[in-house]
Amino acid sequence: MTATFGRTTTAPSEDDLAFLRARLGQYGLAGMTMGIIALSFHVPYVLSGDPVGSCVGSHLVGVLAMVAVWQLAKVVPGTQAWLRSVELGGTMVSTVAYGLMAYFISTKNAAVDPHATSLMVLLIMTLIVFARAALVPSTARWTMAVTGIAFVAVLPTGLLPSRAVAAGPGAMIGPLASAALWWVLTVTLAATTSSVIYGLRRDVKKAQAFGQYHLVEKIGEGGMGLVYRARHHMLRRETALKILPPARHAPGAIARFEREVQLTAQLTHANTVTIFDYGRTPDGLFYYTMELLDGATLEDIVLTTGPMPPARVARLLTQVASALAEAHSLGMVHRDIKPSNIMLCRQGGEPDVAKVLDFGLVRESIGPAGPANLGVTAQTEILGTPLFMSPEAIASPESVGPPSDLYSLGAVAVFLLTGKTLFSAPTLVEVCSHHLHSAPPRLGPEVPEPLEALVLGCLAKKAEGRPTSARALADALAALPLEGWSAREAERFWEAKASEIRRRGMERVTASSLDHGGTLVSATLDVDVARRLDETAGDRGAPVVLFPAG
Repeated sequence: MTATFGRTTTAPSEDDLAFLRARLGQYGLAGMTMGIIALSFHVPYVLSGDPVGSCVGSHLVGVLAMVAVWQLAKVVPGTQAWLRSVELGGTMVSTVAYGLMAYFISTKNAAVDPHATSLMVLLIMTLIVFARAALVPSTARWTMAVTGIAFVAVLPTGLLPSRAVAAGPGAMIGPLASAALWWVLTVTLAATTSSVIYGLRRDVKKAQAFGQYHLVEKIGEGGMGLVYRARHHMLRRETALKILPPARHAPGAIARFEREVQLTAQLTHANTVTIFDYGRTPDGLFYYTMELLDGATLEDIVLTTGPMPPARVARLLTQVASALAEAHSLGMVHRDIKPSNIMLCRQGGEPDVAKVLDFGLVRESIGPAGPANLGVTAQTEILGTPLFMSPEAIASPESVGPPSDLYSLGAVAVFLLTGKTLFSAPTLVEVCSHHLHSAPPRLGPEVPEPLEALVLGCLAKKAEGRPTSARALADALAALPLEGWSAREAERFWEAKASEIRRRGMERVTASSLDHGGTLVSATLDVDVARRLDETAGDRGAPVVLFPAG
């Protein structure tokens, strides 16, 4: 709590103060602009030869007061007291200066009606206070105080011209009555304007609040929810906040979402995203927060800059395989390894650190304790991304285990090395058929044979033909004698391509990325296995009914 202008209120957050500072600067800039434009009003007096030096001088003081508000808003200490002092001081000086301008016009030009002078001051003040009410966030009470003080300050100069005072009390009634009526109307409307705008901003902030977190911007969308950049109210730490939208609040989806955060929170590997918190808002939205990564997904990088050098791919695959090794050792299978679920970021000063994301489709595999507990993931569903699914994930999803993740990682490796997906076809059914029956293509002369052999080994149709474990794959990749991608080369890459890749990532937030054949790269699909084509003996068939899940 803090005392502000004689009233105890909740201390404003850093975001609130930053917003107030920005809007106060806009108020000063708007006042300066209006004042400069209004200088043209003096042109007729200058052309007629009237003495206007003091009038123009007062006008310029009013303009400079707004210039001071504009500039001081940038440099004064970031406290509410200082910012409000700049606001009040600038408003007072500018209104008094314009009042003096009207006073000098009245005293130096006998042809000017005192009522016209008062009207001029009132019009100028109305513009100023309404600009302040519209731009500067404040309560109705503070707006009434600022507007009222401004009218009182300008009253002796602009509203009581010297000739009206000299003529006696009767000559003052008109200007004062007009001023009083105008004052009431202006204060009421300005306070109402501030109240409405202030209330709308408060409602927006409330809508953006998730527990102790404030949403900043949407940064992605996955199979299990929407991802936002968020900030913790107390720690001021930026995080990634994932929300399960109301449209996906089916019992199975909620249980799956909860399992995602619970399972991911068990993982501690440096190449797995870290979970911070989990919660539910009063209106029933489920969310969890994880570390905010400064980087881009492999999908965005390849689609923006093309295939990667083999040495770089080997380094990245080693990191991902190591992360999967931990998950597999705990009895977990990711089931949706794909380029958009692997992010490259800077961590600990190192570029090109891979992070495995989105454990929303994880299921527990057969472990030492016995058969798998399939939990909320039904045995009659295929869950994953068709372009990176293993044959067993399509033909017999109940048998999916760690080797399925290795197949998907092999498909990711093909995408990184060639810029193309492992298989491409006009329909998803054909893509699935390729995974079941077609041999993987050769990767080309640019890919060293030892690396190609490991990738093709991951792509074996039978699980027993793949590497024995993710740990064995990581060790084999680390042992490859590949050179040509150092930390310095990674630094140069990001310096040259970061902005372009970031732009591509923002586009992906609103539209699913496509591969060169027009097939979705990122779409995670939920396939009803009960309606698979299962007519050919020995062939479990390809799915014919596909339901997009995200």
